Amino acid sequence: MENTSNNAEKERWKRWTESMEKVALEIRRQDERGVIEQAKIDGEKIGIEKGIEKGIEKGIEKGMEKGIEIGMEKGMEKGIEIGMEKGKMEEKKEFAISLSKLGWSKEQISQILKISEDEVERF
Repeated sequence: MENTSNNAEKERWKRWTESMEKVALEIRRQDERGVIEQAKIDGEKIGIEKGIEKGIEKGIEKGMEKGIEIGMEKGMEKGIEIGMEKGKMEEKKEFAISLSKLGWSKEQISQILKISEDEVERF
């Protein structure tokens, strides 16, 4: 009887050990799945971060190109405007000198050319 009882105890111990091994195996599998899932999540995060970095770089490049383009256009417009003003001032200067030679006063010349008397005096 003791032998039967001993065999029954061994059998229970064997089943318990096998069930614990199965539990341990399942836990390892779940851990592995968790690690794999976390790696996927980390990979996606890295991909998103890289995408954002690339997007920012492209945005900065496009912004700089557009800024340079606008700056060049504005610079050319301003240069033309300044050139025209210089040309007009040159014409006014010549006209002021001619009027001065004809005996016109600084006040009269400044009124007709719509410039200050100081500017007439500089001519």
